[in-house]
Amino acid sequence: MASEGHEQPDGVEVLETDRRDLTRTRVERSPRQPLDPGEVRLGIDHFALTSNNATYARLGDELGYWELFPALPPWGRVPAWGHLVATESRVAGIEVGDRFHGLVPMATEVTLSVGAAGGHGFTRVHRGAAAYRFYRRLSTDGLEEADLWRQTLLRPLFITSFVLDRDHARRHASTGVVLTSASSRTAIGTAYLLTGRGVPVTGLTSARHVATLRGLGCYTQVLSYDDLATDPTALRVRPGEQIVCDFAGSARIRAHLGAALGGSLAAWIRIGDLRESGDGAPDEGERFFAPDVIAAQARDLGPAAFDAELEQALDGITAWSGEWLAVDAVRDAGALGTAWRSALDGGIGPTGAVIATLGSLRRADDSRSSPD
Repeated sequence: MASEGHEQPDGVEVLETDRRDLTRTRVERSPRQPLDPGEVRLGIDHFALTSNNATYARLGDELGYWELFPALPPWGRVPAWGHLVATESRVAGIEVGDRFHGLVPMATEVTLSVGAAGGHGFTRVHRGAAAYRFYRRLSTDGLEEADLWRQTLLRPLFITSFVLDRDHARRHASTGVVLTSASSRTAIGTAYLLTGRGVPVTGLTSARHVATLRGLGCYTQVLSYDDLATDPTALRVRPGEQIVCDFAGSARIRAHLGAALGGSLAAWIRIGDLRESGDGAPDEGERFFAPDVIAAQARDLGPAAFDAELEQALDGITAWSGEWLAVDAVRDAGALGTAWRSALDGGIGPTGAVIATLGSLRRADDSRSSPD
């Protein structure tokens, strides 16, 4: 039975991306199928589009992101974090109208097989990482639409910032930190937490973002990659060891940073992979896979204590983001396709964000998307 107030179209519509050419998209339509026992159908109320989705696509084969919402090759369905509402359910503990937050395809709705459901949410039947299989139950009483959007935009990325900060506090104490791709939302969240503990943080970014990041106030210093390449002494760090948290994955940046830091480089932690075409990513350093670290920290601290610490930190950055984060809503497939290509080439700036709302794919195809 459909939930009142949540109109369902005749079928399912989803934006698919050519895995061989991520700029090429199409809208795939399929009929809605009857639910089997243990399945729930959820309308996708809205989802966030950030540079993180580009990372999911680029690492889709290596880290299994294409398997989360399979499509017929060569097409793929890029995962995004969003809010969902149950429209049909054959799962005990999930009622029509219940709301959740979790990973979704860029679509009008999704049908999921549920392994376990309870008061905090449900776990999807899938072999992927636990953080990607859990759908957190939401209480939306009294929340405005803008508040829901901000939750969607910040929480999935900030949890990586949160565990990075806790890992730094445990293993490296007050050691200084250099963040590449400093304009990314995860890097900004990490800088916010580190600076709050008194850790000196240097941000490296493209020249067009330097002024914006300096204005945020969460970095001790901000340099462009060009500044670093032409004058390694521009990297003014206090004597002693430095940790590099690498969100860029660029061999060229690695070489320039290595020259600038010299013997002060204590650890190189690889988090993201946004490398430019033809710029091979360095193999050195420690691979930081956030879902595994989240699970380990939650286990060590205890799930309730971990969640309480996370919520407190999330409240802080959510309030702060209200001063600088502007949210743009897209409501048709053309605008979504344009926003996706912008995310791929880094065009979504550090103080901007994109939310796609329910039904955005129903209204018009992207005339610039390639046909099947």
